Amino acid sequence: MTELDYNSTGWRYRQVPPATDVPLFYERGFDDSEWQTGQAGFGTASGCSFNTPENVKTPWARNTDILVRHWLHLPRNAQQVRIQGTIDNDAQVYLNGHLVQSVRSGYCRTGAIDVVVPAEYLECCNLLAIRGHDYGGSTYLNVRVTYVKPPQV
Repeated sequence: MTELDYNSTGWRYRQVPPATDVPLFYERGFDDSEWQTGQAGFGTASGCSFNTPENVKTPWARNTDILVRHWLHLPRNAQQVRIQGTIDNDAQVYLNGHLVQSVRSGYCRTGAIDVVVPAEYLECCNLLAIRGHDYGGSTYLNVRVTYVKPPQV
């Protein structure tokens, strides 16, 4: 089942200079009410093959970091919750405040983000937070979240 698909809406995001400390932005209790709301994918209008109007819905400036947050409402019995996506250049992926993957892609590559979330990190309302980092050139970030719903007994 797909909980959050590529190019999804409802993302809270903020662009910051590289290495800017935004303490605990990945925590559930962080106040992002002053952040903008946008649609994935985030990126530049040119660069890698993903940088097209069909894929880039919200601009992400070169040589910046982007902080993104999205709430997920998974069934309590969801299994094999998987976060997949593309990042240009690097990303730290968090679920409910836990770092679940650190990606050093270096360039725009499909599947650079790919992690199955440990079951003990899951709650009914889950916060997905990602910090994307760009080294120049093009930028791109887009993810989806899927899960397996066990058969009813």
